[in-house]
Order: sequence, then C-alpha cells, then structure tokens
Amino acid sequence: PKIMPTGVTWYGRDQANFVFDSQYNTNTSNSTNLDVLFKLDYKINTDFSFSSTNRINSYNYNSKNYSDVRSTGGRQSNGSLGLNNGRDLYLLTSNMVKYDHKFDKHTIDGIAGVEYSEKTFKNNSSLQYGFLPGISVPDVGAIPIKVEGTEDEDLFLSGFGQANYSYNDRYFFTSSFRRDGSSRFGTNNKYANFWALGGSWVATNEEFMKNLPVISNLKVRSSYGTTGNRSEE
Repeated sequence: PKIMPTGVTWYGRDQANFVFDSQYNTNTSNSTNLDVLFKLDYKINTDFSFSSTNRINSYNYNSKNYSDVRSTGGRQSNGSLGLNNGRDLYLLTSNMVKYDHKFDKHTIDGIAGVEYSEKTFKNNSSLQYGFLPGISVPDVGAIPIKVEGTEDEDLFLSGFGQANYSYNDRYFFTSSFRRDGSSRFGTNNKYANFWALGGSWVATNEEFMKNLPVISNLKVRSSYGTTGNRSEE
C-alpha cells in the first residue's frame, strides 16, 4: 500500500481507479455468424435418384480497444487504439446421381457426382499511439505501431463415380474413380486421379456353410487402388 498526499491509501500494482478509467476507455467486439444448409433428394424413376447438399457458413467479427490518454493504461502511449476485423467464409455444394437396379439374383448400383468447396479467410489488425483525449478514429493517430493483414484461400473440385455389382448376396465387386483438383496441390499438378477395385465373397451365404453353427459370418475381401491427401499448410 502507498499513502497518497491526500490521505488515500492505494492497494494494487497499478494504483489506479478502474471505475474512473472506464469513463474514457472502450473495449468492444462484435460478431455475426450465418449458417445455411439446403438438402434435396429427388426420385427420378424406379432406378435413378438425385441428391444435392449445399451449405454456406459466414463468420464476421471486429473488435476495438481504445485507451484514452487520461486513463492509467493510455497515459504511457499518449492514447492507443487497436482494431481487429476478419471474415471466414465456407461454401460447399455436392451433387450426386444414384442408380440402383435389381433383377433375378443380380444387383447393380452406382453413383456419379461433382463436389466443390471453397474456404476463405481474411484478417486485418492495427495498433496506433498518440490520440487527443476522447478521439478514437484511426485517421488522427500520431504513431502507427503495426498494421497487419492475412488472406488465405482453399479451393477444392472433385468429380467421382462408383459402380457396384453383387450376385445372390454372395459375390460382390466394386470399382471407383475420382479426379480431384485443389489449390493446395503443387503448381504443376493441380489435379490428381484416384481409383480402386475390390471384390468380396460372403462364404456364410453358401449352402455348404449354413450347417456350421460355429461360424455365423465369414467374409473374404480384397481391394487395390490409389489414395492421396492434400497439404493443410
């Protein structure tokens, strides 16, 4: 504690009255968030159907931190003003056509579709010193301390398809192919192809396996293909 000439005893490191400072200083922040999701499923006919998923997510924010020269916090910098604002935006659209047909002991199904997504991020911030009492607009700041800004964009486009065949719920064959394009890929390789082939046999659906109660489910499966991933940096 410190005894002031007026006889007031101050406690604390700053020896200041925060209630007195609050009449001059402002610290505000605002944000808005919009999230819209639209889905559509449509049966074209007995075998074909169409589905679409679309989403928009937008997040905006800003903050203002002003320390008046008359306050304890703003006295050393002759008044300071810090501003920060940014925006995050995410867009997605995914559209697929589906096929499903059965006849006798055969089943054929598949999908074909296109997907696009976009992520953007923008942020700007600044800090200035030297403001006249009660004035908190950037134009009148005497000393610019820092001005920073960041922008980032991530785009993704994909076309894909898959075909499946099964016989009598015993033998299954599948194949898939997709072509992906990304802004994260290298400059000379913006697109990449990925494919896969596979097959399986449900042995327990065979007649000779139905009299073996010790085995309730036996499935043999094999597949081969290519995979990849995008850098997130």
